[in-house]
Amino acid sequence: MTRIRDYHTQSLKGIGQSIGHYLKTIEAFDSFVCQFLLDFMSSRFQQQFIDYLQTDLGVSDNAIDLALRSQNPSRGQLHIVLWQHGLLDLEQLGQAFEWRMSKRVQNSTKVLTS
Repeated sequence: MTRIRDYHTQSLKGIGQSIGHYLKTIEAFDSFVCQFLLDFMSSRFQQQFIDYLQTDLGVSDNAIDLALRSQNPSRGQLHIVLWQHGLLDLEQLGQAFEWRMSKRVQNSTKVLTS
C-alpha cells in the first residue's frame, strides 16, 4: 500500500512540475506577445510621426536620422531632440506636439469604441 501511495505521490509531483513549467511558458509567451504588440504599435506611431514631420513640417531625412541616433529616454522624444538640435523652430515644435496629441486622442477613441 505504501508503494502505491509513493508511486502516486511521485506521479503527481511530476505532473505538478510539468504543469508549472507549462504555465511559466504560457506566461512568458503572453509577455512576449504583449511587448511585441506594444513595440509594433509604437513603431507604427513613430513612423506616422516621422512621415508627418517630413511631409507637413519639411524636416529632412538627414535631420530625422540625426535625431533618431541622438534619441534616448533621457533626451526626450523625437520632436524634442529635433528642436534641441535647432532642426525645428518653436512653431514647428508646437505643431508636432499638437499632432501627437490629436493622434493619441484618436487612438484612445478607437480603443474605447471598439
